[in-house]
Amino acid sequence: MSHRSLKILLINDATGSRPEIRDLLSKSDFARFELDYVSTDFAFRGFRRNYYSVCLIDSAVKGIWILKESQRLGFATPTIVLTSNTAYEAMSAMRHGAADCLVRDSLTAGALEESICVVLERARYKEYRSECARRYLGLVENSNESIYAHDLQGNSTFFSKAFEQLIGYTGEEICNTNFCKILSPECVDSVWRSILRMLADRRPSSYEALIVTKEGQRIPVAVTMHLVYKKGRPIEVQGIVRELNSRSSAAATLTESDHFSRDILTL
Repeated sequence: MSHRSLKILLINDATGSRPEIRDLLSKSDFARFELDYVSTDFAFRGFRRNYYSVCLIDSAVKGIWILKESQRLGFATPTIVLTSNTAYEAMSAMRHGAADCLVRDSLTAGALEESICVVLERARYKEYRSECARRYLGLVENSNESIYAHDLQGNSTFFSKAFEQLIGYTGEEICNTNFCKILSPECVDSVWRSILRMLADRRPSSYEALIVTKEGQRIPVAVTMHLVYKKGRPIEVQGIVRELNSRSSAAATLTESDHFSRDILTL
């Protein structure tokens, strides 16, 4: 990891540890760094731009308040808070948005360097995940496939533009509406049985059904679906809907696009 452009903002009390922090950074393996200081009374000045690579807060009195203000002002820079040797202070800092906490009285160059490296790597990974999510969402929204998602209670959370065109509803009209609204009544029970089996087996599944458009047209479809996971637990069902224009469509299995979407969502 290159630290040539490492820019650090230190927010501390007037009687804080500016010389100590600079000395510890000088003893680290960072090739070059810029260290800017601002007192806790003027911390908001440092929050006006996301210029810094990392922020350090060293204030026993105003540390939590500064964290709250940084969040309110949209300060996205990862922040490390120096705390006393108490679990309560550290937990409070983490709860209010700190990326990491270090004990002030036992701070070493190695501990400071490691903490900075860890929070920077987390920030880069978070940005990478956000970029993947943006690209995936753009791909799905503009896909020619009819793609939908709903939570485990059936409440709709997403419809692609192609699916909106198929059913005749806009996203605003159908959002948060139970998915059963667009199913023909005689299909509801069998569809839910398929979903429950998938939840039990934790494997992709498929079914055939009739969907009812906004104009009342009944369209036979084949659906392939899979679970969307968060922290190892299923939170949504995502599916791809295809009109049954021929019996060969009914026998269609998971396509490459199905596997692609499932792989993205379980990263």
